[in-house]
Amino acid sequence: MANDQATFTASVAQADIQALAGFDTPTIANALEVLGVPDVQWTGPSIRSLSGLATPIVGVAVTATMSEQRGGQFEHIEAWVNFCEEIERTPVPVIAVFHDDSKDPGREAMIGEGMSRAVRAAGAVGLICDGCVRDIERLKELRFPVMGIGLTTHRGRIRFHRFQVPVQVAGMAVLPGDLIHADMNGAVVIPRELATQTADAAGNVVTKESKLFAMISDPTYCVKKLRLWYRTAIESTHGGLSDNAKGGG
Repeated sequence: MANDQATFTASVAQADIQALAGFDTPTIANALEVLGVPDVQWTGPSIRSLSGLATPIVGVAVTATMSEQRGGQFEHIEAWVNFCEEIERTPVPVIAVFHDDSKDPGREAMIGEGMSRAVRAAGAVGLICDGCVRDIERLKELRFPVMGIGLTTHRGRIRFHRFQVPVQVAGMAVLPGDLIHADMNGAVVIPRELATQTADAAGNVVTKESKLFAMISDPTYCVKKLRLWYRTAIESTHGGLSDNAKGGG
């Protein structure tokens, strides 16, 4: 049950993480679109915040899979401790990412109070899993952000299996060391080499949206102004504006 990948050392600046945390996740997704990032990875609607997520979290992924018990009763312990050590040695904030690899995914709890306390103490700022969670009141008290598909009572038979391996969570493919941004809307992977550019692009998105929203909120607003706002896009699509768009109708 050892890890399948060499120890990863994060190569993203703390300043970039702090800058990215100033935006919500949909804005980050818009910024990635503006930058033309291909094959963007994000979570589908099955994943939601379960313990509360007042502000966005940003960190590099330390990944793991859980499945039915393999080997002896305590065979999973070493991989679990190694996983926590991997979080501890990562020099920037970590988001733990768990994939349910069991025969009946989503049936048994992947994480509760004990594991949450351990990964938080090691340096994780949150956890994303594609399975169920328990001890939800304790997690809320801890103010530890946990995202998953729902709640369950029993730990069941699944145990920690592998760590620092590629995983997929609700449609989001994650590699160890990927930079993840998450909030109440879900999560998205940011290419590490584009961290600074993504924060800058997100700022531009907010500025442009603020102008649009201000125009729509103005008492003099009419849809004709919206058409003019999209003038360039309409011209590129149709090769020109209608008389109404030009102000002639």
